[in-house]
Amino acid sequence: MVKQGNSYIITSLHKGLNGDIPTKNSGYECMIYARFTSDRGANIAGVFLENARVGVFPVAQAPSTCIRI
Repeated sequence: MVKQGNSYIITSLHKGLNGDIPTKNSGYECMIYARFTSDRGANIAGVFLENARVGVFPVAQAPSTCIRI
């Protein structure tokens, strides 16, 4: 990352363009992940899920206890 004026130039070893669909082998395929937590809930599209924390994460970072449903 190099600062150039008020902006930064970021370089990387991979490339993705807006609208590209990640493949299973790219490591960037996303999943919706929910886990139990007693101290919060999640509001998703107007539906409240008690005792859940929900987010979008890369499949490559899924814990080994993750179950695909």
